[in-house]
This record gives sequence, structure tokens and C-alpha cells, in this order.
Amino acid sequence: MRLWEKAGYGSAETGIVAAEVMIQLYLLKFYTSVIGLAPSLAGLALALAVVWDAVSDPLMGHISDHSTFSGGKRRIYILVGALLLSLTFPTMFITFEIAGQWQLFSYLLVSYLLVNTATTIISVPYTALGRELAPPKERTALYGFKLLFGNFGLIVGTLLPGILAASAGNKMTVKQSFISAIAVGGIILISGIITYFSTRGRDSEYNPGLTEKQNLFKGLVVAAQNKPFIFILIAFFLATIGRTLNSSIALYYYEDFLGLTMKQVTVNILGVFIVVISFSIIFWVKISERFGKRIPGFWGILTLGIGTMFAYPLFEKFSLTGPLIAAVIGGFLVGS
Repeated sequence: MRLWEKAGYGSAETGIVAAEVMIQLYLLKFYTSVIGLAPSLAGLALALAVVWDAVSDPLMGHISDHSTFSGGKRRIYILVGALLLSLTFPTMFITFEIAGQWQLFSYLLVSYLLVNTATTIISVPYTALGRELAPPKERTALYGFKLLFGNFGLIVGTLLPGILAASAGNKMTVKQSFISAIAVGGIILISGIITYFSTRGRDSEYNPGLTEKQNLFKGLVVAAQNKPFIFILIAFFLATIGRTLNSSIALYYYEDFLGLTMKQVTVNILGVFIVVISFSIIFWVKISERFGKRIPGFWGILTLGIGTMFAYPLFEKFSLTGPLIAAVIGGFLVGS
């Protein structure tokens, strides 16, 4: 693959990650602290939407595997998904004159269901497409570009809402949040279009497709019989719980518990965290080349988990020192 084709493939990750990060960091805080939805109802709405996401992902994978389009079986979903996600994403961060708790709950649930559906349409075929674009020896570089553009999305999804909130008196507002969501929606659409056109003609080049139609349920049964896959799936499931808990309560912890401002949290703490992650990847790649991926990954994750458990309860209120140290060390370990 040519360099611009690899970069073009990675482009879509910018919008996908920006949307995911903004949801994880800001959505719960937005609905409970700005809109006034009860935390129990906000959590329930998000949980129900994620359950649908878990069901729709393998379904979308099955649909994508068995699609036949003249332009390739994956690319059209990237374009359609990018369009749908760019349109539905901003709806979560704007509320009409809705006063009742259950009305707010219903609005959040429906809008998040739509966003998760659009995300599934773009992200599942997009991830599968990477394997089909390049031979094995080029895939590491290809996914390296995907990771690079994902870091760009991480920066946008983390810093943009915080910077706009800081400009509005260090507090999250409906207006600033909606502007951020519109901007992220534009990035989703543009990055998806770039990926769609830059990968034209290469779809399925190294994976011509299934030789026979497979039943979705049968495929899930076969996967469930693969013991190494099940162990990895359980580990991924547990890690996702920890990561989601961490990100969804981060603003509550920093602002409401430690008493820090929105600018301090997003620019100083999270900004440093992202920069350290980006540079640490170089170190972890070199380490994995020498010792393999499993051992460095294990010790990095284990140290991160233990450090999180014991460090955060000890931070002093109204002090940036502890969180900044944690941002540097934690960002380095997250790179693993």
C-alpha cells in the first residue's frame, strides 16, 4: 500500500474515537449536572443503549461479511455510518424544553441508541477492512496509522469540550457542549469520506470473501468453543468495565471531589495524559520487539490497575500535584 492509502484508511478513526471519548467523559456529567436528569435514570439509559450495542456488533459483522457491492463489501458501510453518526451524535447534547425526568430519560435513551447503531455501522466494517487492505507484513504499519489518527480523535474528544467550557466560565453548558458535538460530527463525516475514497479498489484484495454463507448463530457457537478466544474476551470485558468506570466518573471526581476547575482537568491533567500516551507508544513498541507483547502488556496493565486503586483516594483537594503525577505515570502505563 502507498503511504497516503495507509493514512487514508486510518483517517476514519479520528471521528470514531473523538465521539467515543466525548461520550465517555462528558455525556453522563452533562445530563446529571447540566440538564438535571437523576443519576440513576441517566445510568440506566446509557446501560440499555450499551446492551443494544453488544447485540448489534456481531449482527453488523455478519451483515458486512455477507454483503456484495461493486465497490467492496465494507467501504459503503463506512460512508453510510459516518453520515448517520455525524447527524445523530449532536442530538445527544441538545435538549428541547423537556421538564419531566422520564421524558429526559426517554430522550437520552433514544438518541444514544441511534448513536450506538450508527457507530456500529461504521466501526465494525471499518475494523474488518484493515485486514483486507494489506498483506500481513504491512498490517502493523497500517494499524499504526489507525492508532495515530485515533490519538488525534482522543485529543479532540477530550480537549475541545473542556476548552469551550473553560471559555464559558469553567462550567459545562448546553451551548458549549452542542458546539463541541457539532464539530465532532463534522470530523466524523470528513474522516469517513477520506477513508472511503482512499481505500477504493483495495477492498477484499487480500480476503476475497467467504466461500459459503454462514449462519450467525452457528458462528457464535463456534467462537464460544474457542477457549483462548473466550479468555481474551473475558479479559477485554473486565478491562472495558474498569476503563468505562474510570472515564465516566472522572469529571465528578476531579471537579466535585477534588475541587478543580474544568480548565485544570481538561487542559492540565487530561492534556498531559494524552501527550504522555502518544509518546509512550514508541517505548512500548520497542519493548515488545525485544520481549514480545504479552509480558510488557501484562505488567503495564497490572501496574496501572494497582496504581489507580491506591493513588486516587490519597490525592489532596484543590491540588494539581497528585493528579499531574498520576497523569504522567498513568499515561505511560496506558500506552502498554
